Amino acid sequence: MKKIFTLIAVAMMAVGAQAQEKVVFENGGTYGNAAELKSESTVLVLGNDRTTKNYDVKLSSAKAYCAELFGQEVEVKNEDTGEMETKTRVVYVVGNQNPKDGELDGDKSAGSGYKPETANLPQSGTYYMITPSVDGQITAFIIINSGKNFYVAKKSDGTCLPISELTIKADGEEATDVTLNEDFTLDEKTTGTVTFNVVANETYYVFCTGSKLSFGGYVFTAAGVDGISTVKAAAQDAAVYNLAGQKVAAGFKGLAIKNGKKVMVK
Repeated sequence: MKKIFTLIAVAMMAVGAQAQEKVVFENGGTYGNAAELKSESTVLVLGNDRTTKNYDVKLSSAKAYCAELFGQEVEVKNEDTGEMETKTRVVYVVGNQNPKDGELDGDKSAGSGYKPETANLPQSGTYYMITPSVDGQITAFIIINSGKNFYVAKKSDGTCLPISELTIKADGEEATDVTLNEDFTLDEKTTGTVTFNVVANETYYVFCTGSKLSFGGYVFTAAGVDGISTVKAAAQDAAVYNLAGQKVAAGFKGLAIKNGKKVMVK
């Protein structure tokens, strides 16, 4: 039976009329393969890392933007004095292997990294699965290495969210917008957040190919609260995107994404 971990904070934060649920990790906590953390409306499951090791729990310095969203008061050692002192840090986890596809047992084809055109979701390694029970929006803390492909993909059909539906911000005194390249990579290592809309009962995989994505939990905001539109209504947009998440003009032919699903446009 899976060991279920209770999240350190299921916080209902009052921001005006807005209520948010926060899922974060505990400094010094233990999180193994398939560990679960829950809030009122979401479930987070850590990927099966295929090792006997637990996910590593680490601390990241946080400036004003991420400190407000994810910061925790933790005891750290002063490198100059050797004494313990209280600092604001983001507690995050990272696995021990890169995400790979294929069956867990006896599949010789296992080992490929995810590709949007084949929608081969990870089955082992470092990845994170978020399942909401209601429509809403996720803002997650991430550390993405430069040149690594970053994806948020849906379990139902394996398709990844197009770049146009991912908002990445770098940490700072104020958040700075960061744009993914056409191949879903970043030019520089980025510590910050990714925000994307989610639909009730869909599971979203968050991961990097060829890299062990560092992940510090998330804030969930239900649709219809504080100006967030209903996700299902937004999904009815008839715009067509290529597999890099770019909107294409009328007359485009080939494999594309429409209403969040892969289609062949003829």
